[in-house]
Amino acid sequence: MDDGFSEELEAWLEATSGDGSQDADERYEVRRTLKESPSETTQVVYRRVAGGQPIGPFVRKVFRGESSDGPSGLGAAYARIMAAQARGARLTHQPVVYDVTQEGDALAVVMEFVHGVTLRELAEQQGAGTALALRIAPELCEAARELHEELDEPVIHRDIKPSNVMIAEDGRVMLIDLGIARTWHEDATRDTVRYGTPGYAPPEQFGYEQTTVRSDVYALGMTIAYCLLGSDPTAEIRETGFADPRIPTALQPVLARATQFDPEKRQSSARELGEDVVHALRPHDTPDTRGTERKANWSDAVGRAWNILLLCVWALAAVLALAGTLSPSFAGDFAAYPTWYRAVFFAGFLVVPSGALAYLLLDKRRLRKLPLFAGRTWLQELIVCLVLVVACILLSYVLYAAFVAPSLAE
Repeated sequence: MDDGFSEELEAWLEATSGDGSQDADERYEVRRTLKESPSETTQVVYRRVAGGQPIGPFVRKVFRGESSDGPSGLGAAYARIMAAQARGARLTHQPVVYDVTQEGDALAVVMEFVHGVTLRELAEQQGAGTALALRIAPELCEAARELHEELDEPVIHRDIKPSNVMIAEDGRVMLIDLGIARTWHEDATRDTVRYGTPGYAPPEQFGYEQTTVRSDVYALGMTIAYCLLGSDPTAEIRETGFADPRIPTALQPVLARATQFDPEKRQSSARELGEDVVHALRPHDTPDTRGTERKANWSDAVGRAWNILLLCVWALAAVLALAGTLSPSFAGDFAAYPTWYRAVFFAGFLVVPSGALAYLLLDKRRLRKLPLFAGRTWLQELIVCLVLVVACILLSYVLYAAFVAPSLAE
């Protein structure tokens, strides 16, 4: 078991100990309902702790009805995820599952709340294209591979689509919402319950045979196509073999194979699809590509050097501010001011403004890949920086008028 999961599990067990008499509704404080239907409710909840502040946030899903019963019912995959995480399986692209409880015909699941944006939101913010596909596709295929290969039996997600792919604040691609996921059974001939999102779910998911890992391959192919198109791929574009100018020519046969009607004609695994996508989008064997990569590497090097220079300038400003704060002889006309006010003054007039200017001038190409910085315009950042600088300056004047000026007058 990795240290991160151990720490989270230990905190969870400590918070939940000693209150076994509480039922599920009493243990949680519901802050927001994300989704509600006759068969499923998804909420943002906080765990009530005796004598302390609630901990959270968490996501709680409650599955109801006969379809939530049994090892292949709604939500059943979460129990397998929790067991695998507890025994140390590396499921880095799945939220941590903390609790799975069956109460009558309802199955309640409590799991990690993933801070970030969905793939659909990210595409709307940054725009679709090859860069987005190359960034998302390898990790997305790896997320599906974890479900297929890292558990005791393969779990088929069955609802891979842009709104079920999260890009966490730390940059990880996360596969969420396993509510209709099912375990593959060797002797089954078809799925007992038919679900899925039209356009992303493969044909076999609607009843003519059992879904397999190749069913998720189909949905992965359609989701990768979305990264390039910026809209839900239609049946017409799939039937043309993804012959669209927005999709690189080398990738078109890869997606066409992934979305074949016959599952046996698709890539055999999510791993194989991920390798095919990367190979198609990164053809290292052509002079033009090598030249483009050299230019990109040179541009990145210049950007990094520029950022280091800006950081050094800001660090110099911080050192000067520290010297002015701690050394009265260096502070000059401000030597008579209290040390605490010199710290406020130099921070407000030197450290914060220089830091804001350095941030505005940064090469932010790498930062823009993080959801926290995605979609922000330079004008928005300028306004935020100006507000911060003005607030610091005003604070310095207010503190001077309220505390420093009267003491100097004495």
